[in-house]
Amino acid sequence: MMIVRSTHVIPVENEEPEKAENTAQNPQEETPSKPDGENPQPAKEYTGIFAEVGTKASGFVTNGKQYCGDCIHNQDSVCYHPAVMADPELQTRKTADGGIKIVPEKECCRYIRKVPDDDYSEAND
Repeated sequence: MMIVRSTHVIPVENEEPEKAENTAQNPQEETPSKPDGENPQPAKEYTGIFAEVGTKASGFVTNGKQYCGDCIHNQDSVCYHPAVMADPELQTRKTADGGIKIVPEKECCRYIRKVPDDDYSEAND
């Protein structure tokens, strides 16, 4: 219990101070996060135009709007990025050496890394 006089708040002795927020309204206080990331926050799932496109594991898309022709993981129309190679939705495209067959002009994943201009000129000399 508190007694309020004008602009001063005087706590009454032998009583617990009131919490600023109700724990039912702030569930994060009820379950404190554990050290070392044992209690990570779940990722937010976006929908509609904000939803992620492509496969769940690597974001690989075949919609013709991606280009990985200059990607460092693309070697002769085969992708060698580990996440793409392990993507369960792309296993039917797996080559004998473990890479994933791609059409670089219209397919790619979320791990695209362009070859830097100075490296590209040396690679094609």
